Amino acid sequence: MFNKYLTITFLLLISSESYSQRAETIRTGRPGQSIGANVVGTDVFQLQSGLELNVVEASSNTTNIINNNVVRFGLNEKIEVSGVFDLARNNKSLSGIDNLQIGGRYNIIEKSNGLLPALCFQGRLRLKGFDDYKRADTRPLLVVSAVHSLGEVSSLTTNLTMSYDGFNPRAIYGYTIAYGISLSEKWGAFLEEYASYQNDNWSHAIDGGFSYLYNNNTQYDLAFGTDIEENLSQVYLSFGISWRTF
Repeated sequence: MFNKYLTITFLLLISSESYSQRAETIRTGRPGQSIGANVVGTDVFQLQSGLELNVVEASSNTTNIINNNVVRFGLNEKIEVSGVFDLARNNKSLSGIDNLQIGGRYNIIEKSNGLLPALCFQGRLRLKGFDDYKRADTRPLLVVSAVHSLGEVSSLTTNLTMSYDGFNPRAIYGYTIAYGISLSEKWGAFLEEYASYQNDNWSHAIDGGFSYLYNNNTQYDLAFGTDIEENLSQVYLSFGISWRTF
């Protein structure tokens, strides 16, 4: 009997539609490290792609060129499935497919209302990958995202994360805090601080950038970031595009 009710509940969840309509303009996780609380919408296919130049000085003097790609598809107004893959290479003669992920997102609360934020849960598995970037094992990446509306043109997004790098068996815990503001109907900007904790050590970084809404279904973005440890050792520059169809 319990299994029967569990099956019925699962089917209702999958088939449920919220009263909201598909967003008029594209909603994307770019730019920045934080993800929002929204899903893409019923039958919406969305691609988010960016080219990143990442320079790590310190002792390694490594320059990474990364093409990050996120593919999202909306099953309904509450649930989406997604995948991630990076095409990466660096000046140490490494190249291949990195950061291979598959999973999905569930929108728990659609809109921010006073002190109550918009809320979502995202879970993915990071697979081993291929070529020079192959990892030792498959591990989960979990994110809880909360988005607070700060009036008509700005918002505050916070993420709590737990992940694994595929090599170290100890979890990586982290957070992001991002302030976003709409500068006009086309232009937006953000400033973000984010951190991770592993092996009893914290690492902190900041980034910021701009987005430009080319049309309702296409957005371009530009971002710049650096770590903020005692000795600055890492910087990145990213340019990207997000596009959807339905």
